[in-house]
Amino acid sequence: MKGTLMDFQREGQRLFLTDQDQLQAEITFPVVNDQTWLMEHIWVSDRPNKRLVARQLFDAVIELADVAHVDLLPLDPFARHIFATDPAVKKYQHH
Repeated sequence: MKGTLMDFQREGQRLFLTDQDQLQAEITFPVVNDQTWLMEHIWVSDRPNKRLVARQLFDAVIELADVAHVDLLPLDPFARHIFATDPAVKKYQHH
């Protein structure tokens, strides 16, 4: 994990961060089948560390996918960018 891990909450196939009951960040990763999840949507509110929080959401889903032994199909542009530029996560990408 890069940086300090935020305390994300999980609700089904969604991780999110709230502050005073306001949504601050989320990633959705719906199940396609037994072997594949989508990285459908990453959103972070305007904040100075926006890219860091987005990366932490991404990394948290990578960890969940590793435990579940599933591949990830990135639909979100930020997730596609990470898969294209970070060789360490390529093994999780659905082919």
